[in-house]
Amino acid sequence: MCSSDLAGDAGAPGPSPGGLARQRSPARVSGTGAASPEALAAIDSSYQALGIDHQRFCRVLGACPCADVSAHAAAALAGCTLAEAEKALGTLADHHLLARNPGGRYQLPRLVRDYATARAAREDSAADQRQAAGRLLGYYLYTADQADRQLDPLRRRRPVPAARRPPAIPALGSRADAAGFLDAEWRNILQAAQHAGQHDQARQCADLTHLLAGFVAIEAHWEEAAAAHAMALQACRDLADQTAVAQAALELSVVRQQAGQHEESLPLAREAAVIFRALGEQRGEAEAIDQMGMAHQRAGRPHEALAYFAEAAARFEGAADPRGRAGALSHAGIACWHLGRREQALKHLDEGLGLYRQAGDQRGEAKTLNNLGKIQLYRGHDREALQYYQHALCILERIGGAHSQAVLHHNIGTVHHYKGSFDAGLASCQRALAIYRRIGDRPDEADVLNDIGAIYQSAACYGDALEHYQQAQRIAAQIGDRGQQLIALRRTGDACRESGRYHESLGRYQAALALAREAGESYEEGKILEGIAGSRLGLRQPDAARIELRRALDIFERLGVPEAESARSRIDAIGPAPAPPPASLAHSASLAPPAPAPPASSAPSAFPAAAVLTWAEIGRASCRERV
Repeated sequence: MCSSDLAGDAGAPGPSPGGLARQRSPARVSGTGAASPEALAAIDSSYQALGIDHQRFCRVLGACPCADVSAHAAAALAGCTLAEAEKALGTLADHHLLARNPGGRYQLPRLVRDYATARAAREDSAADQRQAAGRLLGYYLYTADQADRQLDPLRRRRPVPAARRPPAIPALGSRADAAGFLDAEWRNILQAAQHAGQHDQARQCADLTHLLAGFVAIEAHWEEAAAAHAMALQACRDLADQTAVAQAALELSVVRQQAGQHEESLPLAREAAVIFRALGEQRGEAEAIDQMGMAHQRAGRPHEALAYFAEAAARFEGAADPRGRAGALSHAGIACWHLGRREQALKHLDEGLGLYRQAGDQRGEAKTLNNLGKIQLYRGHDREALQYYQHALCILERIGGAHSQAVLHHNIGTVHHYKGSFDAGLASCQRALAIYRRIGDRPDEADVLNDIGAIYQSAACYGDALEHYQQAQRIAAQIGDRGQQLIALRRTGDACRESGRYHESLGRYQAALALAREAGESYEEGKILEGIAGSRLGLRQPDAARIELRRALDIFERLGVPEAESARSRIDAIGPAPAPPPASLAHSASLAPPAPAPPASSAPSAFPAAAVLTWAEIGRASCRERV
């Protein structure tokens, strides 16, 4: 469509103000049911009222694979100037063939799209339609590349053929511009990539998906990205481009792992590592090995994860990549934390933080500050933890990322819980939950559900606590996250015990204990044994309780955690095993069971200010390292 043609359409007559306009109400042309004869007649009348070039513009939009378009994308699709596209879009909207959406975007109603597509199939050549799609793909290749470089200049990219600069592009000169563009267009870019994969344009499919991978990771759009990444990997295989295959396999592995499909992600990362090694791409191989560690970590295998992280850190060092090494060390710190190696965890995280700062990687810096905050909270240093979290949140508010900020809200909620500010903790965690659900982040959804349950439990709202633990356990089981399953089981046992349901609590604890031992989660094993001891006391079995506490004490002493002193004090409170009482006193116990717990209540509007948590009560949630 040439510029002069569009300009000449400016004087085309619009619809008459009579019956045609009344037939053509937006509701009549945008419904989702079968098209009525009246609706089709209204669409046809509106279309016929357009000039010939705006009719062609309508047909081009009908063949667009994207859900909506901006004026810039429409100009690329139609092959015209931005001013001509804006005029054409306005004309179609005035004729009720196009809906105006917020942000200067336009969308064809479904019936109009079907009508325009059918007319394009009859009236436009296949070559014309391919050229229009090619212009749109070129537009997105250029703009996505520019936006990705602005948003994450340090990201490792595979070589992508330079796309020709389109005649009209939006502002992409700042991080905020780039983030705004990708936030508005990421679904369209994925849809364009899938369209390319379905129409023998494998290279464009692979390149577009790769260019969007960094943004998808920042914003955690895992579910929507999975299909595009799978298609991109197949496109790379069809191209027989081994470098692209390795990168696509690695990116699909990341998407699968972050969506909770840990076992499915491992073979993809392994394939990437093998190919990168064969190509001599040491940095790519290191990234793939690190990703294998992440999959093991999220599947509840910290020993295996730590081995992969250590290997990845060594490979990054050999490749002279301090930023990559910082990530591997940060991940190793999380694995050490899960294994009870506290000092080693801090050492790895501190070293990773320094490397991130040297590399100028603010997102990596925020991620590591988040993890250091979590460990400080674990050590009982709530003020230091809150400082780390707030510092990380300041960074993230500058550089963006809804998921990243959700993680910080989640962790800040944990600090409020620890300090006994239950209302504030619940509000922060519920903000995080809403974001996790919106972006489809199921692992973190399970995590925050466990933490919300813990807040309700601390406020003696046991019914609400159990409801949230059950939701967390169900999600964790579906995605294979043994760490969150374990926490949900153990805390369910705690809630049952605190509400006086001792026999039920023992069953929950035994299931959790088996899972903790299978996963090598020593700290959780100690916490579960401590809970079992409490249930035994509730059942007037002090001898059995003392044995369980001694087993817990042994674990806590090996780990060097504050719970050791708590366990020791409880053993002393029970005292030595008494001599057998006379038969006449056989039923008089020296230790009365705990007072009955308050009944379960509905959601609290104001939690009791005096109910301040100790670290033994707050338990241990999985460390949220994915900022």
